[in-house]
Amino acid sequence: MDDAFAAIAQEAAARSAAPSPGRRRPAPVLVPRWARAAAVACAVCLGVGGTAYAADALGLINLQQSGDYQTLMTVNADEVAAPATGSVADYRLEFAKLPEGAAAFDRDDHLAKYDWADHEKGFSAFLFYLDSSEPLPVSFTTGATPVSVNGAEGVVFEKPDIAQGDHTLDMYLVFPDKQRVLWLWTDSLTADELTRIAEAACLIPTGTEVTPGSDGTLRAWSEEIAQARGAGEEVETAELKLDASAEEMSALHAAGETFAVPCFAEQTWGDADTSAGVLTATVTSVAMHDDLSTLYTAQVPDEWRALVGADGKLGEADINYVAWGDGRDRLDEVVATESVPVKLVEATVEYRNTGSTALDDALVYGSLLRAQKTGDTQILSAEYPFLAGEELTEHERDRYQPLTPGAETGTVLEHCRRALMRVLARGVGAHGLLLIGTGDWNDAFDRVGAQGRGESVWLTWFFAITARKFAALVGGHAAEQLALAADHCTRAAEGAWDGAWYRRGYYDDGRPLGSEACGECRIDAIAQAFAALDTHADPGRVHTALTSAVEHLFDREHNVVRLFDPPITRRTPETGYVRSYGAGLRENGGQYTHGALWLAMALLRTGRTAEGAEILHAVLPAAHDPARYEGEPYVLAADIAGGDNAGVAGWTWYTGAAGWYLRIAAEDLLGLHLRGGVLYPEPHLPAGWPECTVRWRDGAGLLHTIRLRPDGVTVDNTPYDGGGIGKKRPKPYSQDR
Repeated sequence: MDDAFAAIAQEAAARSAAPSPGRRRPAPVLVPRWARAAAVACAVCLGVGGTAYAADALGLINLQQSGDYQTLMTVNADEVAAPATGSVADYRLEFAKLPEGAAAFDRDDHLAKYDWADHEKGFSAFLFYLDSSEPLPVSFTTGATPVSVNGAEGVVFEKPDIAQGDHTLDMYLVFPDKQRVLWLWTDSLTADELTRIAEAACLIPTGTEVTPGSDGTLRAWSEEIAQARGAGEEVETAELKLDASAEEMSALHAAGETFAVPCFAEQTWGDADTSAGVLTATVTSVAMHDDLSTLYTAQVPDEWRALVGADGKLGEADINYVAWGDGRDRLDEVVATESVPVKLVEATVEYRNTGSTALDDALVYGSLLRAQKTGDTQILSAEYPFLAGEELTEHERDRYQPLTPGAETGTVLEHCRRALMRVLARGVGAHGLLLIGTGDWNDAFDRVGAQGRGESVWLTWFFAITARKFAALVGGHAAEQLALAADHCTRAAEGAWDGAWYRRGYYDDGRPLGSEACGECRIDAIAQAFAALDTHADPGRVHTALTSAVEHLFDREHNVVRLFDPPITRRTPETGYVRSYGAGLRENGGQYTHGALWLAMALLRTGRTAEGAEILHAVLPAAHDPARYEGEPYVLAADIAGGDNAGVAGWTWYTGAAGWYLRIAAEDLLGLHLRGGVLYPEPHLPAGWPECTVRWRDGAGLLHTIRLRPDGVTVDNTPYDGGGIGKKRPKPYSQDR
């Protein structure tokens, strides 16, 4: 390894051996502000006792048996103040301490849902406003234990869960002085564990008022009672039935049958009308297998693997027949079990759009982006095979060859980790920059580092950005290595400052590429753009570099954003096959749309909204003279010529720049940020844009109309409060961890 990266490794080892106050810790746990603020307040809550105990009799709560498996829980009206008719003082629910490994995945002032990293444990908590002394029917109970937690009186109910073969626990705690009832639910913790969680619960005044039962933010106890009563009335008569309902069985279709598919679809500028069943499906073939050989091994769930015997064939599984109880006099009961052979059914389905409107293709993001936007990191643990192929010989720079899945598999995260660590293992060049090899993103620079010494400024910026994001995901020693390497790369890229912009790289012999001193390729767009995307870069230099890029590369007359300028000619043959393109074509000084969009992204993220929006408009076919453009008006071109042919479209239809355009326009221009499945509008509209209307359907299927204006944002004709759009509203007895 080269000296620069060897120093990084030594530094990481020293830090690991001798921790210091400034040591970088892998995968840091970020404590939200509310947790820190609650520490003092909760200390008061925890001052009374610390142990739950069973009481012989309850003063505040009365329990009455109703049937064999239903308990009526009544809060004595004499012990509680009369409910208010209007707004009431609000309290938010917080926990001073949580069990190790527990993390929130959905919470607001009155709701808290926590899960463990392995998804084997979890609990939910919900805060009700106590407005009724009517009895709450708690059904399907096999035990009711009175408890007192830090002076709050309550009850723990135990319920069997035939679906999981286990039990669930419901704890109700009453706070009469605050007129609140706290409900805790779990299907994976013990009563003692749930009690310890309850001991850390605190009701913190918010200083605001809410109206119970009307605005959806504070659910009333009377609503909980009404729903519990309704659930008991709707229980069907006990009967033997399969796990599949009649409705589910009616949805089965035979081979050759065509049927409408209920769906949600989008067109370019909004939701498509799918109410008439514009999407149909036809079952073209059905095959049945007694093994899993037709599936990719890495994608087979563990529960399916468990059904495979020593001979490689699928075995048998149990089907339960259930008599559903009413929760009062009968519990759910498995009355019969049947072992049946398991088969893999493989169906081929053809989908057809029968409507008059074209539907957009779905975008599939990479693993890291998916984890950031949706909050779903499960894809990172999916396993796929590594590809295998012959190594290049000593005298080969590249080779087109087929690659085949190898015997070794790894998670998506492991694939990413190895790619990053391989970059580290290759080392750096004389300027501390990553080696360009036979091309980085611009593979037409295939001669810049053909001898193994050429360096890439762009690749160095790109690695620094990526390594910092992945450091928190990989954890352990690799996280420290990546974080240190990212810092090194940022410093090295800063060393490539040319006076008014960043250089593009260095040839094998040390000559600069993308410098003021160069007769060709004096300034390159993506080196400046990614400097801006690295939040650790010098902000003053970044501003100057972007100004230079706009000045030298943005041809406003022809609406062309050149990748670099001037084009490469025969004066620099060492650059590579980029010279095979004429001056101003494609990568050789023309617009390569990826680079134009990354420059727009950089401008938008650094607050230069007008310039960023201007480039986004320039990229569109509508910004060009159709007679000269010669490309389709409804798709982005991968490249647009500069020079003598300025404004002529190149290749169309195949470019990934279309996905980048959608993302940049939505996130960086309109400010629509998706975090954990919740939408946060943070627009920065250019001057002269009076309003922009967005329609968005959340994960629950609700359609929202979002209006973005210079003076603020409205959601469904209501001023936006900044708390996000599409948060799940809790349901009583919600068992969704």
